[in-house]
Formats: sequence, structure tokens, C-alpha cells
Amino acid sequence: MSKSKVLLALSLVILGVLLAGIFLLPIAGGEPKYSVVQRESLLQTRNGWIIQFDIVNQEDQDKDYTVNLSVDGKQSTITVSIRARGVFTYIRHIYKDQVTKGEVSFTIYKGGEAPYVKKATYYLQ
Repeated sequence: MSKSKVLLALSLVILGVLLAGIFLLPIAGGEPKYSVVQRESLLQTRNGWIIQFDIVNQEDQDKDYTVNLSVDGKQSTITVSIRARGVFTYIRHIYKDQVTKGEVSFTIYKGGEAPYVKKATYYLQ
């Protein structure tokens, strides 16, 4: 056989292996599976404010989330379990008599792990 025929045969074998790999290997795709916070809002009412947001668990298994809220340095914490592909709506009323400086911040952790999923600070007037 000539060199060109051997090179052609080798190229066809490599091409066949690549094509087989494309069709036989599982395709990694779809959306990434991570946690997100959506519809974050701060509403002012006659008596104070309302913080509201959704925590979305986009993973295929149930997960625990911790929400740390600080109103002028006074901490409160809740832990919630969100089902796989589920949503939890966090709603917290902050009354005017609770606020002195007006600094409100929250941090959301998945399973108590760092880094946080979301961190935000509001300055109320």
C-alpha cells in the first residue's frame, strides 16, 4: 500500500471514532442546577416595610436553606427545607418601631455552606 492510502484509511478510522463518540456518549446539557433568588422586593406600608423574595431550588434533590436577617444589628435566622425543583417564598414584616438606624440586610445560605446564595442590604427611611 502506498503512503497516501494508509493515511486515508487512518483518517477514516479517526473520523469514524469521532462520529461514534458524538452519537454514543451522553450529551451533557440542560440548564445548570443551582439555587437562585427571584422576585426580590421591598414594599413600604403604612406601618413599616415588607421584604419578600423567592428561593428557587433548581437541583434534583431536597435542600435546606438558611436565611439570616439583620434589622439594625438584631439578628434572626430561619432554616427551611425546599423540595427538589421547588420554591419557597420568604415574607418578613418590619415594623417602624423595630427600626432605629434603618439598616436591613439578609444573607441566604444553601445547607449552611459558604459561599452564600444571595446577600443584600437595604437602608430604610
